[in-house]
Amino acid sequence: MKETSKSLKTYFIVIGLLGAIGSLLQAFMVIAFFSSVYTVSALIVLFFYYILAFFFLYFGIEMYRFLKDSPKTLVHFLVFALVINLVYSFLLGELFSISSVAVVVIGCYLIYNINKNSKEKSNLEEKISKQSTKKETMVIAGILIVLLIAGTVGIRNLFISQKDYLQETIKDLREARERGELEEALEKLAE
Repeated sequence: MKETSKSLKTYFIVIGLLGAIGSLLQAFMVIAFFSSVYTVSALIVLFFYYILAFFFLYFGIEMYRFLKDSPKTLVHFLVFALVINLVYSFLLGELFSISSVAVVVIGCYLIYNINKNSKEKSNLEEKISKQSTKKETMVIAGILIVLLIAGTVGIRNLFISQKDYLQETIKDLREARERGELEEALEKLAE
């Protein structure tokens, strides 16, 4: 299947939007259903996925320029994103799962088409620059800013709620130690 610069742009924007929305939803689910020290590490991982999604959006918006000026930047970013995804899949024990294999296949497909289109891009520079409008860029930039603000506020609130939970737990454990009920409190906390 022949991919055009416009379809590559669409792929990156869709991946970025889905990644940002998915990361935010997962972060809210982690906070809503889990309350432990592992929540903080899960939120850190989700924050990195959110940043990757932001870069997918950025490269999607600027696809034409990157295809013309520095397609290797797009390729390096995709390789970086694939490595991050594979390391995360390995840590979860899902390295050879269908989703991990699909991500690698899609990533390789995008890399191949970026290299192919970057060569065509240099020949069609004028035609593509006329297709890209300032209005389209401003709309997408606005969406990015809204997502970034929402994500930052959401993650900040999640960390604040975790901090409050940990402070409350420490206070409860200190009170239990003073009453001589530390073992019971630790067992209750382990549940």
